Amino acid sequence: MLRYPHSLALQLFGIAHQIAGAIAEGSIDDQSFLPGRLTRSQLAEGLASHLLTVRPIPGEAIIYMQVESRPNAEAWRVKLPFWTVEEGGRSDLCLCLHIRRQGAELVGQIEDVHPSTQSLATA
Repeated sequence: MLRYPHSLALQLFGIAHQIAGAIAEGSIDDQSFLPGRLTRSQLAEGLASHLLTVRPIPGEAIIYMQVESRPNAEAWRVKLPFWTVEEGGRSDLCLCLHIRRQGAELVGQIEDVHPSTQSLATA
């Protein structure tokens, strides 16, 4: 369950939805990656090694979104499962994003991809 105002949750989900959609379309070159974490090539290799075809996530996926606030900053770590063709829907593979406020906008960067059995706090 989200502990954030409804509008912020929708904004965070909107960014996660857009990034996951770009990954599904194979547009990872246009995405921003958090420095020192997962790289573009590692993301591509990871998805290929799991033999998964990522689909755009549906709007109802917001109920699976996990959000963790970053202390002393207007930043959040957001975890959202992928949707895949092979799994027929929600995957056990999750996308982790670092989303921060930059001026008046929220900006998302890809941080990691990992199985959903890994909790947000220890990911």
